[in-house]
Amino acid sequence: MTAKATTIKEAIKRWEEKTGQQAATATEESLGDTLEELWISYNLIEKLKGINVLKNLKVLYMSNNLVKEWIEFNKLQELPNLEDLLFVGNPLYDACELDVWRAEAARRLPQLKKLDGETVLREDDPPLTVADMQPDSGDGVETMVGAESND
Repeated sequence: MTAKATTIKEAIKRWEEKTGQQAATATEESLGDTLEELWISYNLIEKLKGINVLKNLKVLYMSNNLVKEWIEFNKLQELPNLEDLLFVGNPLYDACELDVWRAEAARRLPQLKKLDGETVLREDDPPLTVADMQPDSGDGVETMVGAESND
């Protein structure tokens, strides 16, 4: 059974019926124990204070913000389930060479499986197989994730 598409208006109406509250006057809804994905790109975010309450967060897309210090990045270590992080476009990312960035971010967040859209490869990981191949940029050409070019 596929999920039925809905409008924002319909979703708000269902939420109001379920909770008995009016959306315009509703109090905050706590998501700390349940939120698994958070997309907060392009929000001028510098500090990650309070991120530690999102214990079930698996996916965090926070590209193109203003995080510039490793001390802020390290707050992501308090998210034990974080597997997928999009961080490109932050000053901290821009200040590093790409290979240095990936190695350091992966070292600081050892549970990460995907960083900036690419699979995180670690020395203790088994070799890649055909099953690890994925489409490249939507052009139908498959490449090994993390494979280096011989150009």
